[in-house]
Amino acid sequence: MGLLQVPEIYLPNGKVNLKNWAVIACDQFTSEREYWDNLKRDVIGSPSTLNLIYPEAYLSDFSKEKISEIHENMNNYLKDGTLVSHGKCLILVERRFASYTRLGLMVSVDLDLYDYRKDNTKALIRPSEATVIERLPIRAEIKTGASLDLPHIILLMNDRKYDLLNKLYDNRVFYEKIYDFELNQGGGHIAGYKITDKETIHRVLKELEDLNKTTKFLVGDGNHSLAAAKMCWENTRSKLKFWQKKKHPARYALVELEDVNDKKMVIEPIHRILFHVNDEFVTGLQKMCPKGKRIQKLHFPNNKTGEVHLPENSVEAICALQNYIDEFIKTHKTVEIDYIHNEKNLIDLVNTSDECVGIEFPQIDKNELFSYVGKNGPMPRKSFSIGKAEEKRYYLEAKKLVK
Repeated sequence: MGLLQVPEIYLPNGKVNLKNWAVIACDQFTSEREYWDNLKRDVIGSPSTLNLIYPEAYLSDFSKEKISEIHENMNNYLKDGTLVSHGKCLILVERRFASYTRLGLMVSVDLDLYDYRKDNTKALIRPSEATVIERLPIRAEIKTGASLDLPHIILLMNDRKYDLLNKLYDNRVFYEKIYDFELNQGGGHIAGYKITDKETIHRVLKELEDLNKTTKFLVGDGNHSLAAAKMCWENTRSKLKFWQKKKHPARYALVELEDVNDKKMVIEPIHRILFHVNDEFVTGLQKMCPKGKRIQKLHFPNNKTGEVHLPENSVEAICALQNYIDEFIKTHKTVEIDYIHNEKNLIDLVNTSDECVGIEFPQIDKNELFSYVGKNGPMPRKSFSIGKAEEKRYYLEAKKLVK
């Protein structure tokens, strides 16, 4: 079996309002329940992927009953024709925002060739950021017994050789456009082009396999989702006979593959807010690297600000900050942390909270990403984001996990 597989894609039937159907990744706006409350109000009564996921903003209300409800909704959408098969195909994804357009390709990847563990050296698909193992059990529990795979996973390739996505986009007039609509909550515009031509598919997969031999694919977004899928597959695989493992649908995960060389791809920093902290945290942070040439901003309630000096290299600065935070939290159990996109969101949240500090994290140079991970392994968790929070992947396409 190869690294990649052509998936059988399921999409809503023509009667479904796609603006209500597609919702943003479950791990976004985790400190902003208002976002999810508004979304729930807007899509109520309509078929929606909101009924097939569990937003992490609501993790405090997590229950076994909710998992059963999600699984039942998946089964019902398949049974009542809400979701229909488009057959085996690749989908070229065009995501348009106010200032740029991002291209991607929907494809399935072999989970046996992916490893989220930090010490992996041979996997063909690797995490770009550290995996927090403690976050996997709930995600794996939701996936266990699920009949559908709905991805918010973005894999990154380093395609300086073929310029594959742009060439496919230049030929999009030859492919069937299967969706084209405005995403809700300010997510921009999305269009999808179905590729079924066998010759084109064969060429694309061959070129992708060739690229991976030189530079392994990295998980740019959704690493914990892919890690949970891997955990579920390993559990399923242990119960199968050899011949059953080869083609079992749970072995393959649906992902969107994007090219880090796309000049329009924007990699944003992910900032931190820490709650229940005092002067001890800030003093230690500022003493960490007093002569560092990089200066990052700190935010406090009532619009007060400060700064911290860090190593000039952006990756080293991120590692230094996260290591300090991790060590502090180990000895201060009441401290809580959240990860915030966009400086304005960070400042607004700090100013509506008490005993907190917001830390602006550095923006990394995306050209350093593959070389750093190849040499040193994954960066700290939540080191960067592909686009702003509202630009993250929306759940839209689905793949069956059962025969």
